[in-house]
Order: sequence, then structure tokens, then C-alpha cells
Amino acid sequence: MDVLKAEVSEYNNTVDNCVKVIEHQLKPIGFTGYLHEVGDDEAYIIGPVFLETYHTIKKRQRNTNKTSDGVAF
Repeated sequence: MDVLKAEVSEYNNTVDNCVKVIEHQLKPIGFTGYLHEVGDDEAYIIGPVFLETYHTIKKRQRNTNKTSDGVAF
């Protein structure tokens, strides 16, 4: 997290404006974002970074595009 904060600061951004929380069932499960300086034509993508419990896709239910816990992918 310290490295991320340093990179955000280097690009003259704040965590609030360039890092977005990823939620599942109203609980934060990870984050993503971008690093961009005003006037630049490109940005660097951050993540996505997920909590370890969300690193693998659970077994699909038959004939659906949802995981066993109901999360669409």
C-alpha cells in the first residue's frame, strides 16, 4: 500500500480520485484504478487487486453464467 500511495503522489493525484473500490454484496473485495497526469495522453492501470478469497472462480452452476455464490462473470 505504501508503494501505491507513493506512485499516486508522484502522479500528483490522490487515492480518492484515482483508486476505485470493487464491491460484492456491498462489501469491499478489492480495488482498481489508474495513474494519470493532467495533460498526458495515456494512463497506467492499477490492478485489479482482489482479496485472496476472490482469487479463483468458483464452480459454475449448470446452464448459467454465474458462480456457485451467484456472482455473474
